[in-house]
Amino acid sequence: MGGLAVSSDGYAPQKVHKKKQRHAYHDLGQPSAPPQPPPGTPQGYGSSQGQFLNAGQMQPQAPGSPYMGQSPAQPMAHMSPADRLRSGEEMVATQGRVDPEQIPSIPRSRDVAAQYYLTQVYPTMERHLPPPAAIPFLAHDQGNSSPKFARLTLNKLPSTSESLASTALPLGMILQPLAPLQEGEQPVPVLDFGDAGPPRCRRCRTYINPFMTFRSGGNKLVCNMCNFPNDVAPEYFAPTDPSGVRVDRLQRPELMLGTCEFLVPKEYWAKEPVGLRWLFLIDVSQVSLQQKLIESVCEGIRHALYGDELEEAEEEGDGTEPSAGKLPAGSKVGIVTYDKEVHFYNLSASLSQAQMMVMTDLEEPFVPLGEGLFVDPQESKPIISSLLDQLPTLMSRVKAPEPALLPTLNAALAALANTGGKVLCALSTLPTWGPGRLVVRDDGKGLDTDTEKKLLSTEHPGFKKTASSMVTAGVGVDFFLAATGGQYLDIATIGHISALTGGEVFLYPNFYAPRDHTKLANEIKHAVTRETGYQALMKVRCSNGLQVSSYHGNFLQLTFGADLEIGTIDADKAMAVIFSYDGKLDTKLDAHFQAALLYTTASGQRRVRCINIVAGVMEGAMESMRTVDQDAVVSVVAKEASSRLADKSLKDIRAGITEKTIDILAGYRKNFSGSHPPGQLVLPENLKEFSMYMLGLIKSRAFKGMINLSNY
Repeated sequence: MGGLAVSSDGYAPQKVHKKKQRHAYHDLGQPSAPPQPPPGTPQGYGSSQGQFLNAGQMQPQAPGSPYMGQSPAQPMAHMSPADRLRSGEEMVATQGRVDPEQIPSIPRSRDVAAQYYLTQVYPTMERHLPPPAAIPFLAHDQGNSSPKFARLTLNKLPSTSESLASTALPLGMILQPLAPLQEGEQPVPVLDFGDAGPPRCRRCRTYINPFMTFRSGGNKLVCNMCNFPNDVAPEYFAPTDPSGVRVDRLQRPELMLGTCEFLVPKEYWAKEPVGLRWLFLIDVSQVSLQQKLIESVCEGIRHALYGDELEEAEEEGDGTEPSAGKLPAGSKVGIVTYDKEVHFYNLSASLSQAQMMVMTDLEEPFVPLGEGLFVDPQESKPIISSLLDQLPTLMSRVKAPEPALLPTLNAALAALANTGGKVLCALSTLPTWGPGRLVVRDDGKGLDTDTEKKLLSTEHPGFKKTASSMVTAGVGVDFFLAATGGQYLDIATIGHISALTGGEVFLYPNFYAPRDHTKLANEIKHAVTRETGYQALMKVRCSNGLQVSSYHGNFLQLTFGADLEIGTIDADKAMAVIFSYDGKLDTKLDAHFQAALLYTTASGQRRVRCINIVAGVMEGAMESMRTVDQDAVVSVVAKEASSRLADKSLKDIRAGITEKTIDILAGYRKNFSGSHPPGQLVLPENLKEFSMYMLGLIKSRAFKGMINLSNY
């Protein structure tokens, strides 16, 4: 236990429980001796202390079980003092002069792990602690989902809420359902069970996963969440061997992998799935023309849809076929410009050039086009390219100083109401025209006053109504806001639509086209080409004894306990789920979590992605402190703090973050670190950089407070 700077003297041995075999069966074979990690590697990277779940009990495992014991890593005597500190072998003395090499360092600890995972693969069932979230690594899915999709704050859970309270740590999970995979990693399998749909528990509706077990010769499927025995459908039946394992388990990805996708039948559809519709809204007001925002946006759209000219020239020079496009098959795009009026464009491939239609009714916006608004980007490539080239010159003839944003968004909603889709909206100035006009709310005097909370949220009924309607229709919005000259944009109100629909806000303060052109174009391309789904619903389930207490992220939840409704979700979006105890966990069993995301892909398939996580249950919280995931804790604290912006002042939120940090470190010293001199700083093994992350969080733009609060 040296890795925790804890003396084992004075601690009674933990009570040993006989492990009840309630987990899935994974034939991993006998592992060879793990490679010795390099000096300075944090404990848990090179070798694991015991096996993944309930390994502290060190019970012998049957062949084929995923929990095969390993010997704990031995401290290396040849480590330097700095390396031993980072591995938990030394403590930092606060009295006298401190050696700078002994101070915990975020870059150093990250580099050690990054170097290790350059040559090693992370096996998801054989390690207690996942790699740091900020480093590249290859994960091997062994039934427990990759940490790229889900991370628990504690990878071994205390059995009672009292034990958890002694750590002051949150029990939560960070979910990034569509996280991108590295080259070399196995893609998420897509399975089709036909009209019957994927097998599910009849009581709690958990989807089939590797931790469900089979009884009665394969006729009963026992749910790992609620222990309910379900009848196996005849078309899914397969016999079991004498150990209770299905004979076809190795051919069933849903019984082998922690992350799977299932094609779902029509009863899971809200509307007919179609390819994703992309609608680009371009501000062509006077400020946008003067600051050359329109040129940058048009170039970004062209780059996103067709790549750059250099790529095309290389393809032609190599004699290869031109690429089929940057968007998935079935996707369609449309272009709308706006100032005081809204301009729709017919981009049909049968035309020689795009046709503009002007919609002037801002009170009740409508779509003046029946066909031609959304087109295949490859079929209409000449029309779209020509329009993007001509827009800056075409719009320079009419210089309207004020844009009408909310009517344009309502018109976009009308265009996408029947199908759902994604809106990318560029804006250069405060929208002060038409319904939904905004005014300057922030006079620079709201910092640390009662008006501060109002400035960081919106009370505008029009924007709130539009945001809710977009979520219901399966529409998400990304904003690209160019605050020229640092002018006020009221991002708290405009960004509310992105926050509710699962979108994102890209802000360019003091936008200057020669400097920011490339960044804006690249971010538009990234927003278009990353994996994106729409019309999404999410549900998180957990084992008996636990319950979901709150969610934090960009979504709409109408009532507590209801599914999360998300207009669009992409590869960069993550959310936090906080759990609480509603009973005592059984240390003989493991704790299971499943996140199910029902969504429509950009190519027009209705799927559900299931992400399964398992954690051991221990009698006390000592093992929990050894397996705490620092990155997950930091993310949960940050998301919890941001969700309080509308209710508490920034000063109170900063104080709350500081108190949380103190509680965690003080709780560790009091309950888990043994006896140390009063002047000695004792840090948890896996939370050595935690206080630095919290200091950075307090000083971030979101919480530090500044003039023009609602612009950040």
